Amino acid sequence: MGHHRGRLPFIGTQVFLFVLTVIGSAILLDYSTMNSSIQPLIRQTMLRFIVTSEHPHSSAALKLIQESVQS
Repeated sequence: MGHHRGRLPFIGTQVFLFVLTVIGSAILLDYSTMNSSIQPLIRQTMLRFIVTSEHPHSSAALKLIQESVQS
């Protein structure tokens, strides 16, 4: 019976995180399709990273993107 008090917050947290994951997935699905409203922002950001690739931050971001595309 002592473990019952700890289960309810745990279950509540798991349900909340599941709902949050579903909402996040729906948002990603909506914004990650071709010709979406976020596509110009992605293009602009990628161009900025490429143009400023000599900076460590841009170089690291491009490396992460390249690694995630290759895997």
